[in-house]
Amino acid sequence: MRLLRTLFYMVKPATNLKKKYGEGSWAVVTGASDGIGRGFCEELAKDGFNVCLVSRTKDKLDQVATYLHELNPSISTKVVAVDFTKLTTQKHYDGLLEQLKGMDISMLVNNVGMNNVVNFDMLN
Repeated sequence: MRLLRTLFYMVKPATNLKKKYGEGSWAVVTGASDGIGRGFCEELAKDGFNVCLVSRTKDKLDQVATYLHELNPSISTKVVAVDFTKLTTQKHYDGLLEQLKGMDISMLVNNVGMNNVVNFDMLN
């Protein structure tokens, strides 16, 4: 986690994101329940940014959202459970977009991880 914090502050803009984008703006973070995605959520929450957590497992997302509120009670969070491996058509993505409707989204941290395993002989 220390390495993530160091990297975040290396690429983090010097300006206050909450002030720059406004009080009601949101960051959408995919892959938010673990690892780097969770780390981004934590840093954004500390800075006072509202966070929409997107990942596959709702229970994990709820736990992270609770923790973010402990870090900064003044922020808002939203949990969106979606399995990106199942989003294969525009209709599937429309469902995700519907859940984000009405949010003033200023930032996307696209950190979703997916496995797509195929045999090399099937590539020809």
